[in-house]
Amino acid sequence: MTAAVAALGCAAVLAHSAIRGEGAQPPSGGSRSGRGSTAAPAADDAARSPTERRWLAVLHTIDARRAEAWRLGDPALLGRVYLAGASELGEDRRMLGGYLRRGLTVKHVEMTFASVTVRASSPECVSLVVVDRLGPAVARDAAGHRAVLPHDQPTRQTIELRRGDGQWRIARIALA
Repeated sequence: MTAAVAALGCAAVLAHSAIRGEGAQPPSGGSRSGRGSTAAPAADDAARSPTERRWLAVLHTIDARRAEAWRLGDPALLGRVYLAGASELGEDRRMLGGYLRRGLTVKHVEMTFASVTVRASSPECVSLVVVDRLGPAVARDAAGHRAVLPHDQPTRQTIELRRGDGQWRIARIALA
């Protein structure tokens, strides 16, 4: 997700320019049909182990909370995604704030997960090695002009989750 956070930062400038008709135009093919979604299981989920399916479900739940914060333009909701003090929380809030300052809302900020492997776990903490990528997010301005943001590339990361208040949250993300 750290790579996705950086990709969204670069995309903010591109979206702002594309919506205003400056510089490069937004990529074509803005249809959301057939995309990988965090809400629906992938076709190959049956081939995944029960442990992998369990942690994918947790990641999808966390990702849905993040997508909601971005869709609503509410940086405070990111506190349901990350532990307080996590550097990724500050990065994501700054990025979302940048879009909001430009008068843009961003929808479909959703991750797709190619793989997940448990590196270590306890009842309150788990370390996962994940290959993920940010799907095709869309930025809109107040007039309804839209720009499909550039796609992220698959990234292999270690994501540390901690349980707090009965929910799993991201404590740390590092390239694996």
